[in-house]
Amino acid sequence: MSSPDFDLLLKQRIGLDAEAIGAASLQHVLAERQRICGLGSIQAYWDRVQADDAELNALIETVVVSETWFCRHPEAFAAMVRCLNEGGRAAEAKSRLLSLPCATGEEPASMVMALLDAGIDIRRVELDAIDISEQALEAARTGLYSGNAFRGRMGDWQARYFTQVQSGYLLDPAVRAPISYRRTNLLDMALPRHYYDIIFCRNLLIYFDQSTQVKAIAALDTLLKPDGCLYVGPAESALLLKSGWISQRIPHAFAFCKPGSAGRRVQPPPSPRYQHVGSNRASRASLSESAQDALVAAPLRSQPVELHKPASGSSLLREARSLADAGQLAQAEQLCLQYVDRHEPVAEAYYLLGLVNDASAHSTVAEAHYRKAIYLDPQHIEALVHLATLLEARGDRGGADRLHSRARRVPTGRRGVPDV
Repeated sequence: MSSPDFDLLLKQRIGLDAEAIGAASLQHVLAERQRICGLGSIQAYWDRVQADDAELNALIETVVVSETWFCRHPEAFAAMVRCLNEGGRAAEAKSRLLSLPCATGEEPASMVMALLDAGIDIRRVELDAIDISEQALEAARTGLYSGNAFRGRMGDWQARYFTQVQSGYLLDPAVRAPISYRRTNLLDMALPRHYYDIIFCRNLLIYFDQSTQVKAIAALDTLLKPDGCLYVGPAESALLLKSGWISQRIPHAFAFCKPGSAGRRVQPPPSPRYQHVGSNRASRASLSESAQDALVAAPLRSQPVELHKPASGSSLLREARSLADAGQLAQAEQLCLQYVDRHEPVAEAYYLLGLVNDASAHSTVAEAHYRKAIYLDPQHIEALVHLATLLEARGDRGGADRLHSRARRVPTGRRGVPDV
């Protein structure tokens, strides 16, 4: 009889770093499955899982339950359309797209709706949607969604592509038609090299340990065509940059080309690079990618910047965010310092100071600012994630893991970047 080691089991079967979901969350899942199976001890449940593939799959299904919605980060879907159009791929015999993990189907459906809106012939599109959860895939195939799935900025998509029925909203069969759903794991995919033009792999890498992240990124490199585009989650941009991938520098899209690739540069839309809706903290999601890109694309300027006092402290920070997103890091830092000098300390100001110093390779100063932000707001998820990335780059894996674990425990309603 072997001793229970569920952490190792989940890593071996699905590549999951149990620390990413938190020890308390995993223990809760194990206790619930043990109760459902009517077993009196965790050892008895471990023996059941070892002997019963159906129960192992049930455990995995419970662990990987994900939260998603339609049109999550709409800039990514707009960038996908431009990538296909500007590369001439939309007119080719076939364009191959991949969504993983696809969860209950909101992401691949959003990809198709964006293509339909752009006038791309959907008959020339093959879209593979994969996940390790059969329950999630079955829900995706059904195409029936509750109102909670429509939290993104969808425009009139809900009215045009869904039919309201008694139990929710049913997705148009024309949207589901080009999508092929199947159950598999990224590391188990057996396909020809350079198979896909577009890959959406958002918020998967953050749940892997470091060695599995390396393998997963290598698998994505193998699957993506030399001039293809990869889209990841906000908290995963640093992982791609450290692995040599080339950012497309499109705000909020988190789009990358392969390392060493001539990579067709997708032109950003002509609309303003940064949008704010009230005090919505979700707009900060692009700053980590943009600020790091700015170190290469727009080195810090030493010339003075004219400072003025905006109508309020919040508008001062909004302007600082906008400057940072545009790569004007010195100016953004000066506005943050101006805010700190004139107002009560808030986590957002110190987070932005950490961000611009992080992008400028002033890691010691960045760490101090991130820690101040977390002191002021222990649930400031962006500060937690970026400080974890900084510590990981320095070799402090234990410190990084603890911060990532804290970030995972932040309630969904408090998350500045809801898909971390």
